[in-house]
Amino acid sequence: MMRLVWLLAFSSGAMVASPYCAYEVKVRNPSGIPFANVPVGMVEHGAQRATALTDSSGLAKFCDAPLQPVDFVTGTLDCGVVLVKGVKPTWPETREILVTYDKAHCGGELTFPNSCRILLRVHDEQGRPLGGAAFDFGPSERSISDAFGRIFRSVKSGENLDGVIKLEGRMPAPISERCIRGNERDVEQTVVLRKPQR
Repeated sequence: MMRLVWLLAFSSGAMVASPYCAYEVKVRNPSGIPFANVPVGMVEHGAQRATALTDSSGLAKFCDAPLQPVDFVTGTLDCGVVLVKGVKPTWPETREILVTYDKAHCGGELTFPNSCRILLRVHDEQGRPLGGAAFDFGPSERSISDAFGRIFRSVKSGENLDGVIKLEGRMPAPISERCIRGNERDVEQTVVLRKPQR
C-alpha cells in the first residue's frame, strides 16, 4: 500500500514540469543598485501583452511569452521609459535583460511647474537655420541663436517674454509669448527672418 502511494505521488509530480520563464528583466539604477517597484511591460506587435513590477532584487519575470521577438518597456511616461526592441527568446534557457533606469528627473504628483520653457527656431525663407541672430528682450538682455538657429529661454509663471529677433541683412521679427499661471506649457516656435524686398 505504501509503495502504491509513493508511486502515485511520484507520477503526479512528474506530470507537471517546473515553470519555465522566458525572460527575466533586471532593472538597476545608474549606481547599479536594484530598482524595486518599477513597471516593465512586454510588448508584442505594438500591444502590451504582459506587465510586471520589479521585486526587491530589481527583477521582473515573464514566463509565458511567444516564440517571436518582443519589445520591453521599462518605466513610466512621466519619468521617461527605456525601450529594448526585438528581443528573441532562448528557450529552454531564460533570456536575461539588464536595464539601467534613472528616475531622478521624475515629476512627483504634487510638483507643479512654475515656468514655461520656450524654444525659438530662427530660419530663413527656405527653412534653413540662421545662427548668430540676436534676440533682444527685457531692459538690456540678449540671447544669440546657435548653429542650429535655436534660442532657449525660460519664463516664470504669469510673466511675458517680449522682444525682437534681429540679424544683419534681414527684417526683424517681434516675439511675444506669455506663460499663463496655471496653464504652464512648453513652447516651440519657428521664426522666419526674411530678406527685405527691393
